[in-house]
Amino acid sequence: MKIHTTPAPDKARPVLLLAADVSKDTLHLFSRFESGLHQVVAQDVVANRTEAVERALRQAAALAVTHGLHGVRVICEASGGYERTLLAVARRAGHQTALVSSEQVGQLTKAESLDTGKTDRKDARVIHLAGEMGKTQRYRDLPEPYVLLRHLTAFHDDEVRATSAIRTRLQATLRDLFPDYDRPIAFTFSKTGRVLLREGLLCPHRLAKLGQTRLLAMLRRRVPGVKTITGKRLVDAAVASVRSAPPDPIAAVLSDRLAVLVAELEMHEGHAEALKVQIETLGDSLKAHGALPPIDEAVSGITLFNLARLVGQTGPLADFASKRQLLRYAGMNLRERESGQYRGQTRLSKKGRPMLRKVLGQAVFPVLRGDRLLGVRYAERRERMVEQKARVAAMRKLLVAVWGAHRSADAFDPARVHVCQSQYAVAA
Repeated sequence: MKIHTTPAPDKARPVLLLAADVSKDTLHLFSRFESGLHQVVAQDVVANRTEAVERALRQAAALAVTHGLHGVRVICEASGGYERTLLAVARRAGHQTALVSSEQVGQLTKAESLDTGKTDRKDARVIHLAGEMGKTQRYRDLPEPYVLLRHLTAFHDDEVRATSAIRTRLQATLRDLFPDYDRPIAFTFSKTGRVLLREGLLCPHRLAKLGQTRLLAMLRRRVPGVKTITGKRLVDAAVASVRSAPPDPIAAVLSDRLAVLVAELEMHEGHAEALKVQIETLGDSLKAHGALPPIDEAVSGITLFNLARLVGQTGPLADFASKRQLLRYAGMNLRERESGQYRGQTRLSKKGRPMLRKVLGQAVFPVLRGDRLLGVRYAERRERMVEQKARVAAMRKLLVAVWGAHRSADAFDPARVHVCQSQYAVAA
């Protein structure tokens, strides 16, 4: 029999546990505790507004003092941001705060009253039960730079997705306007392709009328070094398309639409680039204060942009006592299913921050090349497992490597990534 001893929870200073079921407009509050020979139950429904929350918390604090309890602990579910007012007011008033998992609340709902019914009042009682059982998660009140990085990362992601959607619409419009256009996507969005789009010259009627000589002269003034064969292929495709392209009135409308889409595309690209600069500036600031792992891009292949976004999503890496905690926070921990002789597939739990996993997936690609940090190990894994599993293993390894580099605070050494601490010590 294996015996494992952990410190018992401190019950010498009981607090008033205040559970809240949070919605957009209201908070259903519930608290239950013993006072002498009696059990006290307090319930209320208040507006999810700052003044109403402050008033409810003052009443809870007064109730705690009346019954000899040492403060108030506020717990609730993460509710898509609607819980932020409650938690911010509670922290400002000096109360303890914690979160409970929505999944745990869903499971406890059945056990609490042995039925599958769901109401806001019942949810508040179940959240309180989860708090009594100690099934809570720490609410992290992140320092300002990390909050800024999270906002900037989300905004940058919005701009990238908008850019991708516009590119798709632009290519669809171009197919309608220019049936025989056969240039690759890379050319369409290159410097030459963008000049053609801005000038409205990817209309076959205009391009055929302009001719090869004048087209090349115009392009070479804007983009030096354009090849003659490029102009010839464009004009030949335009001449062929004139016979099947839409008539002039429709072509004019499609050409105007292309101009609008190009303007939108460049606007979103400019916003994305400006956000990238802000993220890198914050990353430099964090690195100067020792909050960013000392990882050299030339050695690791991890850019400052990706590293700053990654640390913005994790928050201060010093908050994680072990790599397991960090992997669980990211939802990158492995979930096993077994019972008796049954052995299910091992999968990722995906219970953590989705944006952290997304940024991690983007950050891992540059380091999977053969000469980069995880290139050799990734190639070995690809020989014995499918690409997706190999990439997930690389994502886990990268996240742990970033945490380890921060914890070590020494100069980044790629040799330490693939060996345990004892092996590295022997080699050293």
